[in-house]
Amino acid sequence: MKLTSVNVKPEQLLLDPNNYRFHDLDGYRPIINQRKYADVHVQDKTLSLLQFTPEFQLQSLKDSILTNGFIPLEQLVVEEYDTSDGKTRYLVVEGNRRIAAIKTLLDEYQSGSISIPKDIMNTIREFRVIELTGSKDERASFKQVLMAIRHVAGIRAWGAYCKRPGSLIVIRPVASE
Repeated sequence: MKLTSVNVKPEQLLLDPNNYRFHDLDGYRPIINQRKYADVHVQDKTLSLLQFTPEFQLQSLKDSILTNGFIPLEQLVVEEYDTSDGKTRYLVVEGNRRIAAIKTLLDEYQSGSISIPKDIMNTIREFRVIELTGSKDERASFKQVLMAIRHVAGIRAWGAYCKRPGSLIVIRPVASE
């Protein structure tokens, strides 16, 4: 198994319709045929689940990206998705909420419902991700470990001192000249 850094554009990324976050949602049914993942209806439904399920808090993530830009501190993880059209596409393994936020912001920008400053736009039009390569078994094993680390054990919450007003560093964009 190998991890490689690659540049991608949001339109190359497919949201995972079998995202583990969905398994507890009422009425959710996994997509069994992986060839359907790239289908526009499957992608629209997946994006809608991420947009309109309150516990996913997509609006706050969008607000953060609009304020600070997309900061790929925690890497997005993808694997190549075989398409019949010959275009290079990737299935998002880790980072579906962030990609949903970016795709939603770009859709809102295209429709004219929001404006996005150029410096912020530069962070969401193209960015680096980590591509997971190797055998199917190697990738499956790595994905299980990654999900356990990120979503079961999780990142440890900050203590009371760090949550005190004035103790956090707030990043605000600098006006471009």
